Amino acid sequence: MAKASMAIKPDQLIIGLTGSFGSGTSYIKSILKERFGFEGFSLSREVFDYAEKQGRDRRNRAELQAIGNELRKSNGNDYLARKALERAAETFIESDEDDPAGQHVQACVDQADIVISNDVFYRSIEERENALEKKLSPYIRLITGEIKRRPYQKEMFMSLASNLARRSSCMKRKGGAVIVDSNSDVISVGFNEVPLGRLPCEDVYGDCYRDIKKKKMLAAINVKRRSIRSCSVVRFWIFVARFMQKSMRYYAWAHAICRAS
Repeated sequence: MAKASMAIKPDQLIIGLTGSFGSGTSYIKSILKERFGFEGFSLSREVFDYAEKQGRDRRNRAELQAIGNELRKSNGNDYLARKALERAAETFIESDEDDPAGQHVQACVDQADIVISNDVFYRSIEERENALEKKLSPYIRLITGEIKRRPYQKEMFMSLASNLARRSSCMKRKGGAVIVDSNSDVISVGFNEVPLGRLPCEDVYGDCYRDIKKKKMLAAINVKRRSIRSCSVVRFWIFVARFMQKSMRYYAWAHAICRAS
């Protein structure tokens, strides 16, 4: 909260909701507002206001996404969140109050403290809201201190796996694992890491080794593609292309040969 440079009181609970289209975040927001007394503030409000000022189509989802990307690119990736916090401050506090600029929904979900699955089909809106409330209520009561409990075993194991993942030196993906038996006794733990005897990519290359190899391969493919397109021996190259398509390693090159032919 310190980064937001506003006086948010310690007893004011702020819950952030994020999810892809159709994931049910709007219903969860309405449940929090109507049944738990929360007030809702949408990050898209700033996008709608900006679209209206610029005379752009507020009904076009692609246009709204483009506007959101523009605002984040110009003002920082946390711009919309900061504006939402400012509106919250104006409401509750007295007057003292990826493209790289994309929404990064999955990245937000990955960093969320609580993830609620909403992948079940319900026959009515009421049935869906009741089901979401049933999932949401225990977490809200736990966060607000209304109830206290020890972590469930699955929560404990997931927390352990999450901490193990932090030990990984992989620059792209960090994964932890905990293997337990039918009695919930831990058999083994682990995390993804570079092969034994090797140094992390960051220490040796300064970048992910796989990304470096991909860039070199793409550069080689582009060079070969340019030379292939200037070749007049069509039948020979078609034969080579069909042969090479059997190897996934040279698939992009072979595909370029077929197109050039």
